[in-house]
Amino acid sequence: MQNIKDMQDIKVIALTGEIGAGKSTAAKILEAMGGVRLDADEIALSLWQRQDIKDKAVIRWGNKILDDNSKIIFAEVAKIIFNSSDEYKFCCNLIHPAVMSELEAQVKNLKALNKYNFIIVELPLLFEVDKSLWHDFWVDYILFIAADKASRVKRCAARGWDEDELKRRESYYLPAFARKAKSDFIINNNQDLNILIQELAGVLNKLNIKIKD
Repeated sequence: MQNIKDMQDIKVIALTGEIGAGKSTAAKILEAMGGVRLDADEIALSLWQRQDIKDKAVIRWGNKILDDNSKIIFAEVAKIIFNSSDEYKFCCNLIHPAVMSELEAQVKNLKALNKYNFIIVELPLLFEVDKSLWHDFWVDYILFIAADKASRVKRCAARGWDEDELKRRESYYLPAFARKAKSDFIINNNQDLNILIQELAGVLNKLNIKIKD
């Protein structure tokens, strides 16, 4: 099998960061600058409806995680996994390999098309995934989006999460300082969108990636 690194030299940037730091906003800006965006969360939402994954989840957690149309109720899953490290680990082991396999396949297909300046892969749980599933195969650079706590709390409020919920979810991540240490670029995204745009452009310039006019 051809190694994905040996294909067209289109750089792949894995975008991750703190909860509520504005990762999706940054990814969309990079997309507008000429990249093509892949979203691990969107892929995960689709894979949760795959029958083999759904069956394993139901065996573990029961029919309470299904609605009347046998679709996964993600709010119910969240209640379970963010209250138990064992259940969180089970969930990660269930869904992460499938998500990463699909992402790698999509990156390979996009590189073969040779139509885009670069690829952005939005991966909130990048450092919580087994490294053998991603880094050595197809990630060239890691961009970490950070923000101060006040900004993150404000953004999370729009999702219906209070500060306690933010803290609870963050407890399942590696500490931010550890994730930053593993990243190639760090951008602090607090309130000013124009500054975020400028700093993202600066990252692309450092990587010699042409920005779309």
